[in-house]
Amino acid sequence: AVALLYFFACFGTVYSCFWQGKMLFDARFEVPSDVVHWTMEIMFLCWLAMATVHIRPVSVMAINGPGENQEMFCFCLANLLGSFMYMLLSFEVGFIWVKGQEAVARFNGRTNLLIDSMSFAFTLSATIYSGWKHFWGDSVGGEDHVAIWILLAGWLARPFTMMFSLFWRGMYLKDVDQKKMSVPMNIDFVIHRYGEWMMLMLGESILSLVIVDKLDSVGYTGHHSVFLRGVICAIMLQLLYFTSQPHTKEHHAFRRSRAAGICFGFVNQFYSAALILVGVSWKLMLLEYTDKYSQNEGYETGDKIRFLGQDDYTLVRRSRIAKLFCYGLSAVYLTLDILNLTHTGISASIDKFRVKDNNRLRVIGLAIVVFLRYCTVAAVLAGGYYLETGGFSPTLIAVVGIVSVLLQVFLRYLGKTYFHEKDAGHHPASNHGSHGSAPDAVGVENTSKGLSVWGMPFVLPPKQRQKWGDDYSLPHVDWGDLFFDLFYVGAAYNLGTNIKYDIHDDPLLALLYFVGVLGAIFSSFWSTKMLFDARFELPNDFLHRAVEIMHLVFLAFATLYIRPNKYMGNCGEHREMFGFCLANVLGSLTYLFLNAEIGFVWVDGQKAAEFNARTEVMHQSLCLILKVAAAVYSGLQYFGSEDKLDNVPIYLLLAGWLCVQPLMLFTHWFRGLWKKQVDFKSFTVPMNVHFVIRRIGEWMMLMLGESILSLVIVDNIAKDNDRKYYLVFFSGVLGVIFLQILYFESQPHDASHHAMRRSRLGGITFNFLVQIYSAALILVGVSYKMMLTEFKSDDYHRTIRFLAAEEGSDGHEEQDKHWRTIPKLFCYSLAATFVTLDLINLSHSGVAAAVHRCFSETTMMAVKAIVVVVLSRYCIVVGVVVISYFIPEGYSHYIALLGFGAVALQVGIRLLQTMCFHDKVKRSSL
Repeated sequence: AVALLYFFACFGTVYSCFWQGKMLFDARFEVPSDVVHWTMEIMFLCWLAMATVHIRPVSVMAINGPGENQEMFCFCLANLLGSFMYMLLSFEVGFIWVKGQEAVARFNGRTNLLIDSMSFAFTLSATIYSGWKHFWGDSVGGEDHVAIWILLAGWLARPFTMMFSLFWRGMYLKDVDQKKMSVPMNIDFVIHRYGEWMMLMLGESILSLVIVDKLDSVGYTGHHSVFLRGVICAIMLQLLYFTSQPHTKEHHAFRRSRAAGICFGFVNQFYSAALILVGVSWKLMLLEYTDKYSQNEGYETGDKIRFLGQDDYTLVRRSRIAKLFCYGLSAVYLTLDILNLTHTGISASIDKFRVKDNNRLRVIGLAIVVFLRYCTVAAVLAGGYYLETGGFSPTLIAVVGIVSVLLQVFLRYLGKTYFHEKDAGHHPASNHGSHGSAPDAVGVENTSKGLSVWGMPFVLPPKQRQKWGDDYSLPHVDWGDLFFDLFYVGAAYNLGTNIKYDIHDDPLLALLYFVGVLGAIFSSFWSTKMLFDARFELPNDFLHRAVEIMHLVFLAFATLYIRPNKYMGNCGEHREMFGFCLANVLGSLTYLFLNAEIGFVWVDGQKAAEFNARTEVMHQSLCLILKVAAAVYSGLQYFGSEDKLDNVPIYLLLAGWLCVQPLMLFTHWFRGLWKKQVDFKSFTVPMNVHFVIRRIGEWMMLMLGESILSLVIVDNIAKDNDRKYYLVFFSGVLGVIFLQILYFESQPHDASHHAMRRSRLGGITFNFLVQIYSAALILVGVSYKMMLTEFKSDDYHRTIRFLAAEEGSDGHEEQDKHWRTIPKLFCYSLAATFVTLDLINLSHSGVAAAVHRCFSETTMMAVKAIVVVVLSRYCIVVGVVVISYFIPEGYSHYIALLGFGAVALQVGIRLLQTMCFHDKVKRSSL
């Protein structure tokens, strides 16, 4: 009960003080691009990072006594400052100035300020109380939960305050036009933000699945069984949510009524919390198969996870896992149905079950939508009680979860078919609309007409996204793409963990595995999918949905098998390399199959689509040969009798990645040499460059997200290292923020200025440099993690974060190697980000255009360009590299501060460049 109290209070407080406050403000107002508001946004992100890093276990946050309750005090203070930031913005709108309908905006700003003040008062009370306990409290000891109760009250009071405001308007201002008191909300923006939020909550399940400690030697079968069911369950939960939610503002709760919108926002928080509990349950199930927690006698002394209780043995431990999982999953189903009710309303939902002609009940529809669905919920609850009393294995618990989710999805499709509803959502890997064969479609005739599964066509031809001469338009946001990207957050984190523990022994070998694994998983999955989706659109049919779900499963297994070198490099003893290679082979085969379908079977598009797809089949086949060779070699090693370290598979994977760009360049050169007289538009499909820009931008946010995870997910610090820790932490947070600004300020946001539009050669170069830049960003994030772990506490009860596990730490914590490695790794990787970013910018403009830009004006302009753009920028790069050799032992934490200074100087030089060349500033969204 205490654990759930802290869970809901911390979750609700961070949600309401940061995410919800920002979303509701941004849905009505737009913050201008000026220094003051930029500074406020940066401070807002710093307070959010501070609140996140101080979310600790109950045993830490509830400590009572002077100097002991720092975590609770810092958490409350960060939330207080975060909510104060957007109260300042509401005050600015309500009392100072605003651009728009001034009278209406002022009234709305003052109302928001009043509502926020109520929650602010609770947070302030919790901050004062925890601060008093921390600085001047008695030394009685024990646990004190007063502050967390105050935070919980402040979170729960917010929706009631909003309802009271609505009631007051209806009672006392009913004769006043509501449009004179409220600024309209951009509901499309709200739908988009809530969709992204749900992806974050599902992402917690993905991270819980793919980031796990070393497996027990006899636990692979059980682990993989639970893992596979967990991945499919997460995919189906994503499908269940987005197919049940409206994606147009006309059918959303925020458009139906203000009260419905408030209820939707409140219930959404419980749905999100339930998703987190389900994700935690998957993590706990998988932990049963790790070396530490697979012993029948239970945890050893000092290895107990306080989240589950005190001295729990295997039977009790697994019983509590079953209870947490089944109750959390039941809450997901119930709150999702309540969310759907907020969109339609209770009366409209009841009318749905009556026949319009004679007002009789639709018994079949009532049975499908209500009875069978809630029988599933009841069965899950009963399963939780039965499994709790029996202490069954995690495999059986996972079976209950996957069966219930599949039943819920099946009943959803049956209900949709019965009531002849349009699908409100998008399937897990695409944002596809329905379409048939166009008049110029090529390939075989659509023979699947009439053949369907649960009202869904069994198979339809892929569709060409756009044709030569068409206007470029950015496709709608694809929730499936965002879900697909979640696996790469886990992949980047696993890669960073590998570097953290392998860089000390053999740096070159560690970097070889790092680059080889990143290149393989990027080219086999993300790059291939992005380039395909930029040209073609998969139909909304059963077969292609199944193919994309399989693609996600293969990606999940590839991410899972990213392990340190001592596992991946020993093919004879460990299966990690074989599993990783096999997953990459299967992932590559998935899109090879889709390109073969377009090239040799059918496509809804022009004849050029066939030629383009066959060219892609040739490219992918040649790279696939090397990946197959790596899988066969590592498989022979694993199933054979040899037991030795062998790096042949990683060299094959590295070659398979590096051959992609030369093959593209060769094809480009071959076409130019032998087909000069042939119109290239007749054998290639245009790429939607707007789509590519958005996807590359989302990819960069994933890579920066790895740095954020490295900063906020660290074991707690020793008390005597507070200042050093916070110096590294805030320098890292500010450094990542400015790296994000630096990248997005320097990149074109219009297709006409992008490398993909300039030339095919420019696009190929850009695609390759993006991968190098991404690797450098991951290494920067790893460096921050290594700096922060220098200050961690040795107290076990303060070091129990799942993603902060010390796998592979045997013999790696030799201090002499550690402090010498961190400065070099950080400075080299940061210098690499600066250099590769300049090369990426050159790929957009071209070398000739860049030189012409410097010397096209007067001689003074050329001098200014050379000094500002070249000398000053590369003086910083050289300085960052050189300074890594002069950091004495014990001062490595200053590296983070110097790194932030270098990034800030690069941003400043970027602004000077804008002034020199009169560039138009492209504001990045913080």
